[in-house]
Amino acid sequence: MDLLKQVYKTKNFKQLYDVPFQTTLDKIKIKPKVLLCANICYGYGDAVFLLKIYNYMKEWYNIDCDVLSSTPGYFIKNGVKNVFGAKVPGKKYEECALIKNMKMYNVDSKGEILKRVTQKETIIYDIILVTPWISDQIPDRNALKGIFPYSNRFNTFFFSSYNPPSPHLYDFPTGIGKNYYGILLTEPVILPKNKDTPYPYLMVHLSYYHSVNINGCFDKFILLMCKKYSKKHTRLDVILPKLILENEKAVNKLIETIKENGYYDEVEIITKKDTAKKYPSSTSVLRLRAELLPLPFTEYVNLFNYCLPDVLTTGNQSVSDIVSCCKNYNIYYQIMPWERGFAKGLNNTLKAPKNYLKNVKTSCGMEQMSFDHQLNLRLIEEKNDFRVLGKAKLTRIIDNIHKLKNLEYIEYVKIVSSSRKRSTVIQKLKKYLDL
Repeated sequence: MDLLKQVYKTKNFKQLYDVPFQTTLDKIKIKPKVLLCANICYGYGDAVFLLKIYNYMKEWYNIDCDVLSSTPGYFIKNGVKNVFGAKVPGKKYEECALIKNMKMYNVDSKGEILKRVTQKETIIYDIILVTPWISDQIPDRNALKGIFPYSNRFNTFFFSSYNPPSPHLYDFPTGIGKNYYGILLTEPVILPKNKDTPYPYLMVHLSYYHSVNINGCFDKFILLMCKKYSKKHTRLDVILPKLILENEKAVNKLIETIKENGYYDEVEIITKKDTAKKYPSSTSVLRLRAELLPLPFTEYVNLFNYCLPDVLTTGNQSVSDIVSCCKNYNIYYQIMPWERGFAKGLNNTLKAPKNYLKNVKTSCGMEQMSFDHQLNLRLIEEKNDFRVLGKAKLTRIIDNIHKLKNLEYIEYVKIVSSSRKRSTVIQKLKKYLDL
């Protein structure tokens, strides 16, 4: 009868999936077995997303989740114990592959493939969290059935990347603004300063995408920063990913422009450790440093604590990291095509001057921004913190998932899964309860 009362309280079919999780019970002694799953696409932002959810689960519920990913080595390096590889059979690990085409593999201590996990060996998870769903298509609720045939709307939950166009299609739509569950913020990680950063430095994190002019974005930012800092810092480093330096023609043109404007006497490119040149103290030097990255997550985030307060980034997790650690910084943003909604949310929340964060032409560097304005990143945290907006729902799922092992709820799952209308569910449930 209690179950039927809960069903009557729903207003539409979608709400029927939330019925088992309507009440928050006392913490149970038996922790659910949880899997976090994500295929990675264009950089490590999606991997960081999963890692943050992993850390939330450990901190909030003392649950050590298993991880299934197309970049298992990343999670092994960051201390995750139980990691499985996900890839399309017959192929190597690849970015942006569809989960529905992947299978599950055991891996070695470096994340290399050992053997495929058979159906008989597949672990039965109480909860599967897709963190996040990555595709230009709407969430495919059957995507994981090829690996976990028991996957359904009651045990498998989809997180979105930040600010998807249709938030109602996800169980946890993350992002900034109305109808979103906030962004994945963390407590600041403050370690000693990296010994390999003796000079003032700028942080740059950009990712490749064929329709985005990475070097054009980088050039705007660097030229603006040279104008801002060259007189103050005669030795200035830029910590960046190696991919920016791959376009030699664009990089050489940038170096010429820096010298022609008299910002720095020399511009040095460093791609390997211990290869930096020594210059006379009278020579001003800008160093483009690609030898420091990649680093484990905590060490990478720690670099933000000691850099200059202007950061060029792309991807949603880098923004989250900056908001978490450094609320007096200015953000410059390389807008990917699928992140326009997030850029708009950032711009509106921060009240960016001349809407610079909303526009691809200005988001990488605008003179007024660096010299006349200071963003207030606390505005993002105050109203867009997943730890506040998303935790309550996640807790209800964790605390109530054991109910699905109750015979009444087992039948309820079958009824809802085989129905299309709320009225049909009520009719079948009443018949089952003999009412």
